[in-house]
Amino acid sequence: MSLRSDVFLIDYELVESGREQPYLSKPKFRRASRGMIMTYVAVESLLERSWQLKELISEQRLGVVVGTSQGELEITKNFLTTLVKSETARPILFQNSLHNAVLGFLSIEFGIKGASMTVSNGSYSGEDAVATALDFLRADWCDACIAIGWDTKVNSFEKVWAALDPENVKRGEGAGALLLVNQSGLNRLSARSPITRVVEVETGGKIAKSTGQYIDYYDSNGIASFSRLLEVTPHACEIQIGKPNGSSRFVLGPI
Repeated sequence: MSLRSDVFLIDYELVESGREQPYLSKPKFRRASRGMIMTYVAVESLLERSWQLKELISEQRLGVVVGTSQGELEITKNFLTTLVKSETARPILFQNSLHNAVLGFLSIEFGIKGASMTVSNGSYSGEDAVATALDFLRADWCDACIAIGWDTKVNSFEKVWAALDPENVKRGEGAGALLLVNQSGLNRLSARSPITRVVEVETGGKIAKSTGQYIDYYDSNGIASFSRLLEVTPHACEIQIGKPNGSSRFVLGPI
């Protein structure tokens, strides 16, 4: 018997660096950043597989939460470099450098009008995006919510990251997206069977072995790490991800 507060994972999508390349030459994306394109590909893939969603759940009942540890750092660098060299502030670069630019881009492109938010919390930004999506769904602010984690690497900043990060840190680049629904959303999407039930997302825990699944791995996108591990252990009751300053934990439950 499902409770009103239950949240189910319907689908997930991983977009590794490079998958955005075919989109760069398309007129629609000429002014889009790589972060915008990678997250677009992730959401597009989810919605193509869950084609019922846009028909059965209204635009006002579909939410989206974007998590990023550094935002459009690459675009910000390009904006400031252009400003210094040419003394010209390019409006499109400034617009795309805003921290919620990716969220705005996705909302416009996919007609999402439900609850939305951009969150940032360092290496836990992807996890915070999922936790916020759970809150939206449990508060009945939406019936379905897409939680996204993304980041891009800026090669010219590699030496800075190397000086700041522990030796075992691997900074990832790409996007990960989860399609989550509450009981109302699940009833509407009757043709899709959920993968698992998402009970809780915890961050900042100590790195310690547990009875669940554990991997000592760091990625700037916690959603990507979660998705990779879910592919290997689809029936896990817990997925724990090692971080430079602790760990995050996804608590899962039976359908």
